[in-house]
Amino acid sequence: MKNFSDRQGEIIGAALGLIGDGGIQSLTIKNISHAVGVSEPALYRHFTNKHEIIQSIIEHYDDENKKALKSIVDSEMLPVAQLESFYRRLFTQFSGNPALSITLLFNEMFQNDQKLLHRISEIMNRTQACIIHIIEKGQGKNLIRRDISARSLSTVLIGAVRLTITRWRLANFGFDLEKEGSSLWGELERLLKP
Repeated sequence: MKNFSDRQGEIIGAALGLIGDGGIQSLTIKNISHAVGVSEPALYRHFTNKHEIIQSIIEHYDDENKKALKSIVDSEMLPVAQLESFYRRLFTQFSGNPALSITLLFNEMFQNDQKLLHRISEIMNRTQACIIHIIEKGQGKNLIRRDISARSLSTVLIGAVRLTITRWRLANFGFDLEKEGSSLWGELERLLKP
C-alpha cells in the first residue's frame, strides 16, 4: 500500500475530476496543475509525469478495493450478503466517482502500456478470486446453487457489474447507477439461489 502525501492526494483527485468531466484526453499536466492551483514545475515535484498519476489512481483504487474485500470476507455475514455488500459497494463507489469507470473499465486507452494493463488485470483477477471464494463458501453451505461453477457465477456477477457501469458511462452517466445496480442485484440474487 502506497502512502500518498496530502498534495499527491489532491493531484489524484483533480486528475479524476478532469477525467470525469472531459475524458482521459483532458488529463494533461497543464490542466492538472491549473485544477490544483500550482505551476507545472511544482506538480513535477510530486509526480514525474502523467503516467505516474494514472498509475497512482489505479494503486489508490486497488488499496481501497483490497481493504473492502478483506472487510467483507472477514465479516460474519452469510455468503450471499457478502456478495451483495461487495456488489452494492462497487456501484456506490463508481457512482460517487465516475472517472473510475473511465480509468479502470475502458482499458483501451492503455493498449500500449503493458504495465498498466497488467496491473488492472491483477486487480480484476484478485477480485474474481475473492468472489469465487465467497461463492464456494456459499455452495458448501448449500446457500448458493451448485449446478453452476463458482467461476461461472463469478463471471456473471462481474460481467453484470461491468456491463451496467459501461452502459452508464456510455449514457454520459445519465441514470442512477446505484438504483440500477440495486434492481439488478435482486435478479442476480435469484440466480444464485439453489
